[in-house]
Amino acid sequence: MQSGLLVLDRNGKIVLCNESMEKTVQASDITGQFYWAVIKDTAVFELIRRIQKTKTSESTELNLYGRPYQCNTAYVMKNNEIIIVFHDITGIRNLGKMKRDFVSNVSHELRTPLTAIKGYAETLKGVKGENFDYLQTIKRHTDRLINIVQDLLVLSELEEMELVSEDFERVDVNTVIRQMSQDIRAAGPGKGPVTPPRARKHSPYPGRRLEARTGVYQPH
Repeated sequence: MQSGLLVLDRNGKIVLCNESMEKTVQASDITGQFYWAVIKDTAVFELIRRIQKTKTSESTELNLYGRPYQCNTAYVMKNNEIIIVFHDITGIRNLGKMKRDFVSNVSHELRTPLTAIKGYAETLKGVKGENFDYLQTIKRHTDRLINIVQDLLVLSELEEMELVSEDFERVDVNTVIRQMSQDIRAAGPGKGPVTPPRARKHSPYPGRRLEARTGVYQPH
């Protein structure tokens, strides 16, 4: 078993652990010792105390000795024991970072030429006839691509934030939908893509706001 396994009795004494757990805490022969004498981490202390108090199961992420772990806990009512499994998710975190970096880099590289194309299209707004229709198509699709790139940057930024459940706040979905509907009606037929006013509410991300956005895209 690659994940660390730890079983504690009602007093907090380690009654069972595996080799992976000993490697995680960088100690050996820890069976029979109290967990606070072996695991020098306040986040683990708080997790165990919370499980002892609530007598429920819980799944959470925490950093232990500089590495991220997914901790799955279970409280055994029969013996008043706590079972904790530590899954090392370093590889998953590294892959996620690589993906975010790739999306961010590609988005930034695309934004510059798209902005240039839009600028050149704006300078040609005086053309008439069939060329005017071609120009409108160029502008419409350029704006659409710029919006997509911006959305990718926003998603990349959100993925880097830690979700803090205590900061959740209720959002009036009807109000957001009404605002989006007004933005769509304001666009009108044939006006191309729209970047509407942003409906903002507090988000579960500390220091950030939730951004509700929509757009109207005309067919080819």
